Amino acid sequence: MISGLRTIACALAIAAGAPLAGQAPAPSPAPPVQRIPAEALAALPFIRTPVLSPDGHHLAARMTSRGKNWIAIYDLRLNFEEQRPLLIEEGDYDITWLRWAGNERLLFGLRVIRTIAEVEIPVTRAGSIDLRNGQTTPLIGGNGIMGDDIVFVDPAGA
Repeated sequence: MISGLRTIACALAIAAGAPLAGQAPAPSPAPPVQRIPAEALAALPFIRTPVLSPDGHHLAARMTSRGKNWIAIYDLRLNFEEQRPLLIEEGDYDITWLRWAGNERLLFGLRVIRTIAEVEIPVTRAGSIDLRNGQTTPLIGGNGIMGDDIVFVDPAGA
């Protein structure tokens, strides 16, 4: 008779959804997943292609801020409140690569689309940024289409 009562009690507990003795209650359902707007997926990341200087004191990266693209160079020896990054606006061209030449000079490649004889052609150039004064200098003359192919970079920056 007791065995029959246990069977009936178990059946009622299962039917009612109550946990059995020694069983943990069922977890509550997870909250609904928030959808990410398509605009957020299409937006450029705040910082991309970071490159650390050889001595580890500077970080250069491409950055998107205020609807514009920049090269940003941070001094990692400063705390957040003291940080005043050197910002170079990309303008009407795209930065294709960043590379350090020593600890005080950042090299970069850029690409711009030019129309030559009614044909759009990508034209590339290389430049450098001197961290001591913030001056940007083109490295290779303006002739030809491919002007950012740098074969060797002196690690000392000479």
